[in-house]
Amino acid sequence: MSRLNYRKEIDGLRSVAVLPVIFFHLNIDSFTGGYLGVDIFFVISGYLITTIIYLELTDSTFNILNFYERRIRRIVPVLTTVILFTLPLSWYLMIPSEFKEYLLSIFSTILFFSNILFWNQSDYFDNPSEFKPLLHTWSLSIEEQFYFFLPLVLLFLYKYFKNQIIKTFIVIFFLSYFLAIYSSFHYESANFYLLPTRIWELLSGSISGLILIRYANYKDKIFKNKNNLITTFGFTLILFSFYFFDSSTKHPGLSTLLPVFGTVLIILSTPNNGIISRFLSLRFMVYIGLLSYSLYLWHVPLITFIKIYKQSDLLFTDKIIAFLLTVFLSIISYNLIEKKFKNKNLFTSKQIFINFFISVFLLMGISSTLYFTDIFTNNIENKLDDDSRYLYKLALEHTNTDTLLTRYDNNECKFFSLKLDEQFIERFDNCIESQNEKAVILLGDSHAMNLHNIAYLSTNSNFFVTIANGGSRIKLNDNEYSFKEISEFIQKNQTNIEKVYYHQSGSYLIEDYKGRVDSAEVYKSNKTYSIKKSYINLNFQFLSSLPVKTIWIGAFLESRQDFVRKIISGKKEFEIPNSHKLLFNELDQAILSINNKKVLYVPFDQVYELKTDEIFIGSCLLYRDGDHLSLCAEEYIGNRTSFFEN
Repeated sequence: MSRLNYRKEIDGLRSVAVLPVIFFHLNIDSFTGGYLGVDIFFVISGYLITTIIYLELTDSTFNILNFYERRIRRIVPVLTTVILFTLPLSWYLMIPSEFKEYLLSIFSTILFFSNILFWNQSDYFDNPSEFKPLLHTWSLSIEEQFYFFLPLVLLFLYKYFKNQIIKTFIVIFFLSYFLAIYSSFHYESANFYLLPTRIWELLSGSISGLILIRYANYKDKIFKNKNNLITTFGFTLILFSFYFFDSSTKHPGLSTLLPVFGTVLIILSTPNNGIISRFLSLRFMVYIGLLSYSLYLWHVPLITFIKIYKQSDLLFTDKIIAFLLTVFLSIISYNLIEKKFKNKNLFTSKQIFINFFISVFLLMGISSTLYFTDIFTNNIENKLDDDSRYLYKLALEHTNTDTLLTRYDNNECKFFSLKLDEQFIERFDNCIESQNEKAVILLGDSHAMNLHNIAYLSTNSNFFVTIANGGSRIKLNDNEYSFKEISEFIQKNQTNIEKVYYHQSGSYLIEDYKGRVDSAEVYKSNKTYSIKKSYINLNFQFLSSLPVKTIWIGAFLESRQDFVRKIISGKKEFEIPNSHKLLFNELDQAILSINNKKVLYVPFDQVYELKTDEIFIGSCLLYRDGDHLSLCAEEYIGNRTSFFEN
C-alpha cells in the first residue's frame, strides 16, 4: 500500500499557522493578519487529506468508514474535553444571555455547523465576538463539512473520470474563489463563515497533493533547482500577509490568494536544503506543529474567560498568562488525549464510534437541558448587593430587547421595513390612496432602526415609513439593501414624498490608525483617528441626487461600554468619557464644513442631547449595547423631542 511519507516541514508549517492566530487573538499589533493562520491550516489540511484518500484509492484500500473514524480520532476527543472545560466557567462568568448563546454554540459545535450559527449571530471581528469561547470552532465546522463530501466526490471521480480529477478541482477552485471575491464586497459575514467561499482554500491544498502524486517525476524539471527560492518566496508572502492584513481587509477575497499561494509554494517546493525548509524542520517548530490542534482549541476559551473575569482589555501580563496556560494545557491534551486516541491498540474502531456518539448525545443533552430549563440558574445575581442587583435587573431588561419585534407599527401608514420589497411597495401604494398627505421616509442602518421609534412617537405625520437594516449604509450596495433601488423608488414616487431622512452610525465615518472604521481603537485615548471624508462625500452624493427635500440627521453619542459587566464588577455610577462626546462633535463639524447646499445636515443634539453622565434616567438604561439605544430610551426621547413634528 502506498503511504504518504511523513514531512516534518509540514508540521513546522502548522506552527507558522497556529502561533499568529494566537497572537492575533491576544491583540498583538504586529499580527493584525494573524487570523490568516486558519487559511494556512485549510491548505495544509486539504493537501494531507486528499493525498491520503487518493493514495488509498490507487491501492484499492480506501474505506469510507475508516476515513471518518480517523477524523473522529483526530477531532472529537480534544474538542469534547475543551467544551466540557468551558461549560462550568461559562456558567460562572457569563451573564444569562451570553450563557444561552454559549449553549447554542455547544450544540452546533459538536454537530459541526457552528460556522452557520456564528454567521447568524455576529461578525467574526465584532466586539461581542470576543466573549464567545467556542467562536473559533467555525473553522472545524468548515473542514468537517468539506470532508463529508470530499471522499464521496473523489470516489466518484476516481471511478469514472480518473484523469479529470485535477481539472475538476481547478474549475471548482475558481468558482469558489470568484464567489469569495464577489461576496467579500456584498455578503461579508457569510463570505467569512460559510463553506462555498472557503472551498477554494481547501482545494488549493488538494490540487497541490494531486500534483505531487501525479507529476512527481516532473517536479525537479519544473522547478529546476529553484526550490529554495520558491520556498523563500512562499514564506515571504505568508509573513507579508500576517503583518499587512487586518480586520478591515476583504477576507476571504482577492488578496487572500497571497497567503494561500505562499502555502502552496512551500508544500510543492519542500523539503529542500534551503534555510526556510530547515527552519520549518527544526525540532521546536515541528513540536509546536504537533501541538497546533490543541493550541488552537485551547487559546480562545482561555483568552475569553480572562477578558470576562477582568472586565477589560488584556494587559501584557494577562497575555503572557493566557499564552502559557494555552501551551501547558495543549501539552497535556496532546499527550494524554490526542496521542492515546490515535492509538488503535488502546481504542478499537468500535470504541471510537461508541465514544463519538456518547460525546455527541452527552453534549447535546447537557446544552439542551440547560438551555430550556433552569436546573442550574446563573449565579451572578446572588453575588451582588441590593443596589447592584437592582441595577443589574434593569440592565438585563433593557439589553435583552429584540429590536425587530419592538419597531412601532400602527398597522396603517406608520410602519417599519427591513428592506424595499414587494410587501413594502404594496403597503406604500395603498397609503398613497388612503392618506391626504405626502410620505416622510427614514433610511439608514441599525441606528436608523433606533430613530424609527423616536420619530414615530414625535411626528405629526400619519404617513411615516422607515427602511432600515443593520449594516445598511450608503457606502454599501448589496443585493439585500440596495440604495440604487431606493433611489429609483423615490424618483418614481417623488410627487408623493414630502421629505427623506437619513441616519447612520457615526463610528462608520471615523477610521483608526490602520484605516478601519467602527474600530474600538478609535475610542482609546492613546490611539489616533481621522474622519472618513470619502464616506461623508459619498453620503452627500447619494442624498443630493434625490429629487425631494433631504435631511441627514447626525450620529448619536455611542457609549462603547458594557454596562451589565460594569454593574457586575461593582460600579454604581456611570458616565461616557468626555472624549467620546468631543469625537462626535468633531464628526459633526467635519460634515457641516462640507456645506452641501442640497442636503440639510442636522447634528443629533438638535433632536435630543445625550449627555455623558446620563446613562440611567429613572429606571431606564439608555443604551441597549455599546452603540445602540434601548427601547425605553427611544420612548423617552420620542416623547420629549419636537424635531419631527413639522
